Amino acid sequence: METKDDIADMRNKFDKLGLNSTKHKSTDPFSSSSIPSQSNKQGSQNPFDAFSASKNEDQKKPKRKLELYRMDPIFIPGCTDGDTSEIQPSQIELMNQIRDSEIECHYCQQLISSADEKIMIGQNFYHIDHVQCNKCGAQLDPEKILELGDDIYCEVCFESECDLGKNLCGYCNEEIFGDLYIKALNKVWHPNHFFCSYCGCNFDEETSFFDIDGKPYCEEDYKRLFGKICKSCNEVINDDFMTAMEMCWHPECFKCHVCNKNLCDDAFYCVDCELYCEFHYQEKENLLCEYCKKPVDKRYVFALNKKWHPNHFFCNFCKNVLYTDSGFKEHNDKPYCKDCFIRLYG
Repeated sequence: METKDDIADMRNKFDKLGLNSTKHKSTDPFSSSSIPSQSNKQGSQNPFDAFSASKNEDQKKPKRKLELYRMDPIFIPGCTDGDTSEIQPSQIELMNQIRDSEIECHYCQQLISSADEKIMIGQNFYHIDHVQCNKCGAQLDPEKILELGDDIYCEVCFESECDLGKNLCGYCNEEIFGDLYIKALNKVWHPNHFFCSYCGCNFDEETSFFDIDGKPYCEEDYKRLFGKICKSCNEVINDDFMTAMEMCWHPECFKCHVCNKNLCDDAFYCVDCELYCEFHYQEKENLLCEYCKKPVDKRYVFALNKKWHPNHFFCNFCKNVLYTDSGFKEHNDKPYCKDCFIRLYG
């Protein structure tokens, strides 16, 4: 608790600084001119460059300019119905504006009587003996009051405890003043600087986003860039899917490349990123008998660049089985025995 001498000494400091005179910039306790203005400067840099820069642990943070945070306190005498000849007009105006308001001390959260002297710093009011550092509790010199967020600090605590980079925008790396910011990804952002890293659409505190390596993405771009894409229709897969060779398909798109037969419940083959049913795979790989179009096993005849079951390689005219070691003739890609070939084609 401060003594009366301490309070009187503080009042004298205010008088010497002229803080109770008409020279003060603001006479409206609710005017935004008494707080630093927010910086909305946005560079033309690529979003990816900004995010890459913010991830660099060795990057030096810009040094805080204390004058941007320095606040001039305003001394407000207690409201009285007595002689006001010694009170400045600006103080009388302030007293009248807050006369019927319930003013709460920002430090102790207790009401300040209208008859009590009070201090206004920024948008907050304090008991005259409660102008103290929010961190260490030390009484603050009127010339060295620094405001960060909604609290006041001495210079030592401001530098050592408050300057943790928490008020640097995650995109532009510039200062954020006041309460208008978005907290996300363990950073703070200017509201117009928190947007999708791919399409640039802005987020607010109600919009969902996805975090990939510290960068925010909207749902649509996240699914397209990092989600599962159907190999057949090239659309995003949101529900169940089929997979083969590290590729994904919608269940309705998982079908043979040749006949469009759905293969979800059947055997399939994947060749050159395309799906085939068993029949068309064997046809593609020349694994079917040319005559019956059924799969051949280890025993087969290879002739005319095709495979045949041994009992299906016969003369196209007399139907006698042919043997490659005894020789055969070919006409229009059909096999013939020698006798039938001479008889038919001379």
